[in-house]
Amino acid sequence: MVPDRSDGAGRPLPRPQVHAPGCALAGELHDAQSMTSLPALLLLLVIAAVCGAVGRAIAGGTRGGILVSIILGFIGAFLGSWIAHRLKLPEPLMIHFSGHSFPLLWSIIGAALFVAIIHLISGRR
Repeated sequence: MVPDRSDGAGRPLPRPQVHAPGCALAGELHDAQSMTSLPALLLLLVIAAVCGAVGRAIAGGTRGGILVSIILGFIGAFLGSWIAHRLKLPEPLMIHFSGHSFPLLWSIIGAALFVAIIHLISGRR
C-alpha cells in the first residue's frame, strides 16, 4: 500500500530534497531547478582539473591527461568533503560562483588520497 502524500486537502506534498551527507557539491548536483551557465561549468571543470592535477602530483601521479585530472578533482571534492565532515573539520578555501561551492583544499587532499589508495590496490609504486 502506498502512503498518502497529500496535505489532507488533496494537494500533493512537495518532494523532499535528496542530499548526500558531507558532500559540499551534493546539494547543487541534486537540485533540478539550479541551472549552470556554460562559463560557470567551464570554470568548474578548470578548477577540478587543477585540483586533480595537484592531487595527482602529491600522490605520485597517474597516467592520463586533463580528463583524468578533472575526474580526480571531482572525486577528490566528494572524498575530501566527506572526510572533513566526518572529522568535523572546517572547509577552508571554498570557491563560490553561480550558486555553487567547490572545496578547493579538500578536493586536492581527497584527490591525493584517492590516487594513493589506487596505488596501494594496484601495487604500483
